Formats: sequence, C-alpha cells, structure tokens
Amino acid sequence: MDGTGEIRLQSVVKETVSEEGRRLRQGFFLTKEEGDKFVERARAKGLKVTELSVPSEIVIEADYTLTMPWAFSGEARKVVAKIALAAVALQYGVPFALSPSFDGIREAHSATGDRDLRVWAFSNEGLMSAHLRTAHQHSVMCYLSAGMRKGWAIVTIFGGITYLGN
Repeated sequence: MDGTGEIRLQSVVKETVSEEGRRLRQGFFLTKEEGDKFVERARAKGLKVTELSVPSEIVIEADYTLTMPWAFSGEARKVVAKIALAAVALQYGVPFALSPSFDGIREAHSATGDRDLRVWAFSNEGLMSAHLRTAHQHSVMCYLSAGMRKGWAIVTIFGGITYLGN
C-alpha cells in the first residue's frame, strides 16, 4: 500500500521453513514470464520445484508505516502533561493538583518550558498487551508515592501512543 492508500501488487519471492524444518523459497508472480524465470533458475540449481495453480482468491497482507513526528513534539508532551494533571485533579482534588509538587507541569506550558518537561514516549510490550485500546480511546494511569514524594503517570492517547511522565 502506498502513501495514498492504493494497493500496488508486485512479484514476491520469500524464504520460509516448512513444518519439517526444510528451507523453502516461495514466489508469487504477476506475470507468467516472471514465474517461468523463477522456475527455470530453481531447476538449473537442481532444486525441486512444485508449481501451483493460480488461486481463485488472493489475500493481500499489506504493511503500512505511518510517521507521526508530532507525537514526539514539545506540544504533544505538554498536552499529555496537562491530561495527567487533570487526572490527578479529578482523582485527588483540585487543591492537591495545585500544590507546589506539580509546579513543573504548570511551568512547562510557558514558551520554552517543554525542554524541562519530564514526559517521554513510552513503550512496554507487557503493558501494551494488557492495555488494549482502539484508536478512539484514551487512558491515564497514575501512581503517587507519599514516601518518595514522587508521582508517575502513563497517558495513552489514540489507543496506543503512550507517554510516561514523572
């Protein structure tokens, strides 16, 4: 699939391993000529070739990479910090969220404050597998430690873009 959403088929040869542990080279070709060339080369190398008929239905497995530079921007990190602070205010009350402990988050919303903002993109396979969301769901998990006088928040937006802040 290209960047415009159009699926562009191409001939493919891939290496696989059979259930018996044998290496296999499998090909899918758009033209008969390409398939014949693949078979001819394999037989010239003395390899066994099994030709299959063209399937009546083709399943396309497309990979598409979406780049999101905005997700790592200072502005996105500020929004995530504000979400975490709002979650703290909701759970523990506005007076607590206005305490000096959270001054750093509020100061980060100044023009240059995002340099010191302690919010980073976060990825953890265990967390993500236990924390499945769809693209329109968002969540916040907070942990506040009175003994350590620290707090952590994991904010997930759009179902999978996750940030850790402390």
